[in-house]
Amino acid sequence: MEGKKDPKRMKIIVPFFIFSLFTSIASCAAGYVADNDGPEIDITNISDAIEEANYSRVEVVSVGSDSFDMSWVSSTELSCFFDYGLSPFALNNTLPASDLPTKYHWVAIKGLNDGTTHHYRINSSLNEINNFTTFPLDIGNYCFSFAVATDIHWSSSNSISNIGRMYKYTDRLLADVVTAINAESVNFTILLGDLTDNGLAYEFDNVTKRLNTLDKPFYPVIGNHDKSEGAWVTEWAELWQGNTTYSFNFSGWHFIVLDSVNDTNPEQGILTEDITKWLQDDLKAHKTMPSIICLHFLVNDVPGLAELSAISSSNPYIDNNKEFKVLLNNYPNVVAVLSGHGHLNSITYSNNVTFIETASVIPYPITYDIYQVYEYGFIKTQHKLYQDLNISELSRETAVNYLNDIYPSLGDQYVSFIFGSLSDRSINISFAPQNLGDEINA
Repeated sequence: MEGKKDPKRMKIIVPFFIFSLFTSIASCAAGYVADNDGPEIDITNISDAIEEANYSRVEVVSVGSDSFDMSWVSSTELSCFFDYGLSPFALNNTLPASDLPTKYHWVAIKGLNDGTTHHYRINSSLNEINNFTTFPLDIGNYCFSFAVATDIHWSSSNSISNIGRMYKYTDRLLADVVTAINAESVNFTILLGDLTDNGLAYEFDNVTKRLNTLDKPFYPVIGNHDKSEGAWVTEWAELWQGNTTYSFNFSGWHFIVLDSVNDTNPEQGILTEDITKWLQDDLKAHKTMPSIICLHFLVNDVPGLAELSAISSSNPYIDNNKEFKVLLNNYPNVVAVLSGHGHLNSITYSNNVTFIETASVIPYPITYDIYQVYEYGFIKTQHKLYQDLNISELSRETAVNYLNDIYPSLGDQYVSFIFGSLSDRSINISFAPQNLGDEINA
């Protein structure tokens, strides 16, 4: 989200923002239970365990059908161990959370059984045992997987912004997200916009150099920062040999990439009449295929985001989002809409379409998403750049300290809001195959 802050205006707005933020967080995060019968995690006694062990910032990042990700911070440098198993009385699997003593700890477990409850504890037999349940696999046969990353904001600046945008580390973060995605062995990657911070030619050159080291194809979405300067027209052609609006098919699924940035006013999100007409024609031509739409600006309302946007004087949504959602009602083959721009995790729903807002690579939590696609749905999990967990935590601390100085607890609520609930980071989405090829009324 963009725009300069007016401190006087912020002092007027933040009390209402905090009230709204508390309300929205409480309504969407209670219980840490994701949608569609999993994953679940029991955190009833986790705060007591954390206090005893002198750990903080214990975060279950995601739970998939076969995976579990978690990170935490210790007050001093130490080596941690993570015990887990199928019974709280038999935690017979032990992982070192890091090879060397450190304050920043994480585990990323793969190869778990689906629909299964696992119990775990951090480091000590004295610590509380908690549990999580993996998603059941009930959406057909596995087809393929893809990665999603967004809002890299590549910059040559050596700065860190007040709200924790890690400009000085953008080249390292981009290189590391490429390395992490290559290790996931996905079939392709979708980048949801703002690859650059200022749309300058040399920024595009450096981004292109990094992205070309991905092992598999990538599909970019153009963002408002990418259109900040006139260089984007030429540079986009070098980065991506095609239009800013296009579509492609993969293994029976259809993917649509939309340019949602106004050419003359990049801060405005909009789908022009020409792009809307193209979208209708494209959807009609692929009405028998499950489809995912990708664009930079947000579409569906995110509870609490209006107050956050008021502080930064920005509108994170496309101006004609209501008309766009009405259009989608005519195409039951549209399963999901993916967006960047907001720098936060959120999953909302409207008329059987899932709207997924993905957190950014540049500020906390510094993450990317993996989608495992099946015949009748997909499972999305989120993963931090664990090799850069120290940068993520520095970003968090910067934002918290700055915003807490403006209004007590504002920073704590801000980082909680952008990280989202577990059900904003892990999701199991299914669709009714009988909807494919239904009569189109548009």
